[in-house]
Amino acid sequence: MRVVTALIKSYQKFISPAFDRHLRNLERDIVAAATSAKMTLTARHRWPNITKAEQSVIKRMGEIDVGYNIADKNYGAVVYSKDLFKEQCLMHLEDGKGTYYKIVDQTKEDILDEILSKLRSILIPFKAQGEGWKHVVESIVRDSSKAAEGRRLCKFYIIWKLHKAAGASGLRSRPIAAAIDYVTGPASHFLHCQLKEAVWKHPHVLRDSLELVRIIEGLSFGTAEQIMLTAADVNALYPSIQLERGMAALRWFMDQHTDFNQTLRDLCLRLAHFVLTNNYVVCEELGETIYRQIVGTAMGTSFSVIYAIIFMVWLETPIINDERFRRYIRLYKRYIDDLFLIWTGPAAVLCDLRRALATADEAISLDWSGYESQKDAVDPVMVTAKRHAQVNYLDLDMALHRMMKTRIDTIRVLFRPYRKPGNAYAYIPFTSFHGRHTFRGWVLAELLRLMTHSSTPELWKEECGIFYHHLSSRGYPRRFLRTVFQEVTWARRSELLARTRSERINEFFKTYRACVLTIRNAPEWPKLKELLDLKLTELVESTFGDVFPRRVFLAQSSAPRLGSILKR
Repeated sequence: MRVVTALIKSYQKFISPAFDRHLRNLERDIVAAATSAKMTLTARHRWPNITKAEQSVIKRMGEIDVGYNIADKNYGAVVYSKDLFKEQCLMHLEDGKGTYYKIVDQTKEDILDEILSKLRSILIPFKAQGEGWKHVVESIVRDSSKAAEGRRLCKFYIIWKLHKAAGASGLRSRPIAAAIDYVTGPASHFLHCQLKEAVWKHPHVLRDSLELVRIIEGLSFGTAEQIMLTAADVNALYPSIQLERGMAALRWFMDQHTDFNQTLRDLCLRLAHFVLTNNYVVCEELGETIYRQIVGTAMGTSFSVIYAIIFMVWLETPIINDERFRRYIRLYKRYIDDLFLIWTGPAAVLCDLRRALATADEAISLDWSGYESQKDAVDPVMVTAKRHAQVNYLDLDMALHRMMKTRIDTIRVLFRPYRKPGNAYAYIPFTSFHGRHTFRGWVLAELLRLMTHSSTPELWKEECGIFYHHLSSRGYPRRFLRTVFQEVTWARRSELLARTRSERINEFFKTYRACVLTIRNAPEWPKLKELLDLKLTELVESTFGDVFPRRVFLAQSSAPRLGSILKR
């Protein structure tokens, strides 16, 4: 802090003691004028980023008793009856399984005060562990207290499952409990930050489809091998995790896959139990009734994703490592609740693997791609008949192809982007009020995604043609599209697949053992650069161990855009 203060004082002394005050006044005047202009423009154009036809539809929908939202799995927009929406919400909140408990004797204020009191009682003992732990505890308590001042519980709502038929109970929706600015949010975020790196490093865990592309690119199989591509989806993973088993999974994961000291392990376990047992929700469509979630965790808090992944790792590890199955598994990856498997063994043994996964937990069930029921998925006759030469997983459409390479036949997995049946291709209209650079930027990004997700130039060319057609239908000028499309060539693909940005950052630090100080562009930049002392000797000597790097590189960034500081 002393280093930063000294920099500011030297900078002001060099230019003018009143420089900072004049700069703030100028910025305030600019923002006030721009905000006024923006409000005038918004009043004239209520929906500036959609077409007139779409504006007309929204107006008409406001006059009838319907609602609209996005569908699960990005299957597009859904228009629904509000009565049906309420019915689905009630089916989740009062499902007869005890997932949620209705609160009748506490007010919202009482609940929030009680949660905050529980958090303080959990954290107070950790303040005695040292000065660093004291700062951690005070930070979580401070942020949680600020969230509690908003007097908000989690907002409960549902998104529709268009890709599945309604279940036996009539459910065809996914419950969401948005924990934005909720009192458990800081503790949840702390857990997420502590555990995420260990989770992403686990060999079963897939970060995104691009990582899978990099893996599949290097795979090849002999023609004599029996190869099956198969994928599955875990049914309602988040609300199905029983608290005791979830906590056991978390404890096991920290013991086996982290180097946490005992204090950090204890803190994570206490906070995880706190977050999982204090999820209170309110559904606006059902009035002011408050429910508390008893079973599982809800989608809507940052820790829930890491927690669900850890639970599945704990559940599947003994099965995947079983030698009976391990020798036939060429690749096993899972993205949260979606798993992908390349199998090279008999169909009967694959059925045994599927049974083992289905019975590992009584509350967890899987839907295997291409099968109408779990019974069919574990029937060797049905599995053999399926052949499993093609599968859709995440945003990839993968299939087995025989390839001739140096007079030797091999089998490779070829892939291309997968588009879901409900994709409406509702791209930003070209007449939108977005900045002009936005259109070129997102079109280029999609072209690069189509490139990395296509295993051959021919497939990429075909995908680009489909993309071009949908953009033209959305009103994009052909001249603009031709210009942007010509900027991307297949030669860039190897570079995009070579390594990630985080790997390049780590390489920089390992090479130079330094960090980068970035300063906004200013008229006195060259003179300021001469005044700055970039040695971090004071910081290095004030810490225990090699925490701070020993060097600093100075970088200049562009001045902030006006749009980044305007109030929205």
